[in-house]
This record gives sequence, structure tokens and C-alpha cells, in this order.
Amino acid sequence: MKSSPQLFVISFAVAFAMIIVLFFKPVQASDLDGWTYEPPWHGGCPSFTQEQLDVLVVAIEIGGHHDKELYAVIGDNVRYTTMAIVSRESFVGEYIIRQNPRDGVTGSYGVMHVLVTTAFADIYEMGYTWRNRSLFESEWIVSMLTDDRAAIRDGYAVLKSKIIQHGSLWAGVKAYNGAGHLAERYMQDVRYRVNKLIDCGY
Repeated sequence: MKSSPQLFVISFAVAFAMIIVLFFKPVQASDLDGWTYEPPWHGGCPSFTQEQLDVLVVAIEIGGHHDKELYAVIGDNVRYTTMAIVSRESFVGEYIIRQNPRDGVTGSYGVMHVLVTTAFADIYEMGYTWRNRSLFESEWIVSMLTDDRAAIRDGYAVLKSKIIQHGSLWAGVKAYNGAGHLAERYMQDVRYRVNKLIDCGY
């Protein structure tokens, strides 16, 4: 039986996460339907707002560091791939979308839109201890919505695990999204963005 202070902390964290989810969204996820079905940045180089550029700088830092485990599989870093996934997942015009509550069972969060279920499994397996899953989810969602570095760090960890698991960069990118023809389309979209980012000198 949990003590009253413990119950208060858990209740407060869950309530705070619900407030963040309800109000920390300049654009609704429902506004995104269909936006990715055409090649992005068609006919020219992409332009980003300063806020978006700041996020991409973090993606460059985290995705571009020398990761021995990734180099053993693909012989390179994933700087451009991380940037492309961030733009694919969260950049819509001048906006940055940090949540999609309709994604999966409990939604995806952060600029790389990591599923709650994926984050829980990965972090738990890495040895983190949490009082219970509800408390973990509430704290994690708040972190994903308010800390882009943490969001990219977690997204990178998931992408890295998929690349290593599937043995190649593009198979890993596809698995990052899921499986089937929609995941194949996702992978092609990310590849297109990677090429554009390179061609445009980012």
C-alpha cells in the first residue's frame, strides 16, 4: 500500500502530464492527415524557421557523433537520417508538432515521435527503475514535449536499435516506422529528405 505522499506525487505527475498533452499543441494532430503523401521540398531546397533550425542543430549533434556500434553495421553516422526523421515526423510548414495522441495505442511524443510503449520498453530494459508505469509515462511525456534534446536522444536510441537489429540503414528506418507498405513509403520519404539535405548543403 502506497503512502499518501507517494500517491500525491503520482497523482500530481499524471495530472500535469494530462494538462501538457491537452494544451501544449499549437497544431492538432488531425491537421496532419495526408501532408506527407507528396515529396517534401519539391522543386527546391527546404527553408526552416529559427526554431526548426535550432532543433536540427541538436539532431546533427546527436545523430552525427561517432557511434562505434552503428559504424560496425553501416560504416557511418546517422546525422542526415536523424535530421530527416525529425523533419518528417514533426515539421509542418512553420510549425513543430511534438505529439500525435492517435499514433499507436497511447500516442507518440517528441520531435521524433517515439511511441510511449517503445520508450517504456527500451528505458526499462536499460535498467531505469520507476515506481510504476503511469508515473513513468506522465514524466516521459512531459519530457518529450518540453525538452527536444531528450526527445532526439530517445528517438536516436530507437533508430539505432532498429538499424542494428535489421542490419542496414534503410531497413532500420523502415522498422522505425513499422512494417508494410506505409513503412516502405515512410522510408522512401526519409531517404528523399536525406538526399535533399545533402544536396542543399545542410
